[in-house]
Amino acid sequence: MAEKKMTVLDFKKYKEEGRKFAYVTAYDYTTASIVNESEVEVIIVGDSLGMIMLGYDTTVGVTPSSPCSSSAPARR
Repeated sequence: MAEKKMTVLDFKKYKEEGRKFAYVTAYDYTTASIVNESEVEVIIVGDSLGMIMLGYDTTVGVTPSSPCSSSAPARR
């Protein structure tokens, strides 16, 4: 699949057109690679990684930098 990066303008256009898009959370390189080969438009990494990958009981312990550092493998 050809790599096409979604931009803020793409999201705006989708909203204006009433278009829907798919997104999947990926916290590691392997998952992101699989998702990248699919028709999914967006791969996200968010605060849920605190519970899913870091073992916290809630997302409260996730700092703003946690998703940033955790998204590096997914971005590769």
